[in-house]
Formats: sequence, structure tokens, C-alpha cells
Amino acid sequence: MNHKIVDKTISTAMLSSWMWHGYLKKHTPSMIAAVVFMAIQGSLLGFLSYQVGPMFDDVFLTKDYTALLHLSIFVLGIFLVRGLTGFVHRLITTNIGERMWQSLRNDLMQMVLRLDYLFFLDNSPGELMERINGDTSTVKALWSGFVASGARDCIAVISLLVVAINIDWWWTVATFVAAPLLVMPVLILQRITRHWAKIQRASASRISVRMNDIFHGILTIKAYGLEDLQKSYLSRLVIRYRRATMRVTAGAAAVPALVDVLAGIGFFGMLLLAGSDVIDGSKTIGQFMSFFTAVILLFDPIRRIGNTITMWQVFRISLSRIYVMTEHAPSILQISSDASATNGNPGN
Repeated sequence: MNHKIVDKTISTAMLSSWMWHGYLKKHTPSMIAAVVFMAIQGSLLGFLSYQVGPMFDDVFLTKDYTALLHLSIFVLGIFLVRGLTGFVHRLITTNIGERMWQSLRNDLMQMVLRLDYLFFLDNSPGELMERINGDTSTVKALWSGFVASGARDCIAVISLLVVAINIDWWWTVATFVAAPLLVMPVLILQRITRHWAKIQRASASRISVRMNDIFHGILTIKAYGLEDLQKSYLSRLVIRYRRATMRVTAGAAAVPALVDVLAGIGFFGMLLLAGSDVIDGSKTIGQFMSFFTAVILLFDPIRRIGNTITMWQVFRISLSRIYVMTEHAPSILQISSDASATNGNPGN
């Protein structure tokens, strides 16, 4: 019977359910606390952009020094609260990520140790080490760097959009009129990134396998003078891994680049429309500056969200590689169980 680990595509719903019930659900209180702090941090960007309008209309144009002092204190308070909430939610999400990584590694090691020797004949130590160490580390890094900050960025986008629409919904439409054009390129980039992420993780496993074979067979390699051959083979694997990594990075970096193109088109349309309204007196300078600030602050979290969506493909590949390991059961235990049942049958 073949016990070789065979990678396959696991649906996002199945992976999400497995991660939630196995490793995230028990951290629900901490996750709720983190989301609360993220919500505060993200929504404060909306408050900040909204205050730009009164700063121009009620402070600068009226030359009110008392109002200027109050507004300055308010803005200072916004940044202090943002700094504090960002610090707290980063600690909470990092703690969740570390505990999730620890539980995942421990469960995988416990599962592997229960498997019989037939499994280890078909799967090299290097392959298993890469899945237990490399893939779980990738999951942790992506959780801490991308997924955990997604809620903050989504809330920031919502709060800034509320400010922009509240000032002028037509300006907002003009700013984001080109947004639907990004859908197809992003979907294509996700597919490309997923393809190269598979190659990247498979190459990392092959490198670990090759290094394990080299270290365990070093005496034979030296005895037959195979150093150059092993070096050449390992070098080709490293080159393949590097190329795959560069393509994954390019796929992830392309999404923020497309958002910048969208921003350029949006600012072009917004400046023509909003500038005309300010010049003819239908809108104030404060309203224009408040809207302009909201839009400037808006594109940065949109860029990060786009990057997170693309990097999910890497996250998903590593999760899939871990998940398929958990499907293996110790065949020797099953055989022993069947034998016990047979011996206990009086008819035999």
C-alpha cells in the first residue's frame, strides 16, 4: 500500500472550517478583542479626514486661534489612540498566531509519531520537516502579516468611504469609476500566484529532502566523489525555488501596482469634477480638502487588502499541504485491530 503524501486542491470552505474549529475557535474572546481595537484604529482614519473640512472652513478662513488649539488637541488625541489601539491589537493577533502555530506543529508531530514505519518508507524526513516547519511557519507569517490586519483595513475603508459619500456621492463615484476594471486582472493574478505558490512549496520540500539525503549519505558521497553532482542537483532545486518565489512576489506586488493605476485615474476624475464645484462655489475648500484627504488615506488600506487577497493563495497552498498530512492513518494499528477482532471471533 502506498503511503506517499499526495498534494491535492482543498476547497477554501473546507480549509477555513478546519482551521476555525481546530485552531481559531478557542481564541474567540481574544479575536473579538483584537477586532474591537482594529475597529477603533481603522475608524479613526475616517474621523481624521472628516476634521480636515472644519480645519479649513472654521479655523483657517475665520482665523480662530481657540478653535485651532482645540482642533490640534483633537488630532493629537486621534493619533495617540491609533497608536495605542494598534499596539494592543498587534500584540493580541501575534499571540493568537503564535499559539495557533504551536498547536498546529504539536498536532502534526503527534499525528506523525503515531504513524507506522510504512509511512516513513514512502515519505522522506526532509519532506515531513518542510511541511511541519516550513508550511506551518508560512501560515503563521501570513496570519500575522496579512490576515490579522485585514479587519483593520476593511473598517478603515468603510469609515473613509462613509466620509467621502457624506461629502459628495458623485465625487466618490467619479473617483472609483475605474474600480470594476481591476476585477479580471486580480482574478488572473490570483490564479497565477496560486500556480507558482504550489511550485514554491514543492521546491522547498525537494530542497529539504535533498539536504537530508546529503547529510545522511555524506560518507558515501565523499567515498565516491559525488560532491559536485550533489551540489549541481541542489543548485538546480534552489534556482527553481527562487524563480517560483520571484513569481509569487511579482503576483502579490502587481495588485498594489494596479491599485496605484486606479488611484491615478480616480484622482484625475475627482480633481476635474470636485475642483470645478469648488471654483463655481457649490462646495467649500474645506469639503474638498476633507474629501481629498479621505481618498488619499483610502487607497493605502485598499492596496493592502488587495495584497492580502493575492497572498491568500500562498496561505491556502501551505494549509492544503498541512491538511493532507492529517488524512493519513496508521495502517499497522488498523491491521492490529482487525487481527484482534478476528482472534476474538469464536467461529475461527
